[in-house]
Amino acid sequence: MRKILTIILLLSTIFSFGQKMTTIKVLVPNKTDEVFIVGNQENLGNWQPDKVKMNRISDYEREISLNLSLPAE
Repeated sequence: MRKILTIILLLSTIFSFGQKMTTIKVLVPNKTDEVFIVGNQENLGNWQPDKVKMNRISDYEREISLNLSLPAE
């Protein structure tokens, strides 16, 4: 039993540091609005606010899908 718990904990640790495809959707009040996201990873611009621009889906919707390493901030 102890061996099984150790293996489960080891596997959960390994998988928790993997990447996960994440989609972020935002509604904007004006159809000309641009939305940028920032965070603690290269895919999030490494805290540089002008690096990652969300895609325009419709007049009032912006969206982006990216691989994030967890935990993402």
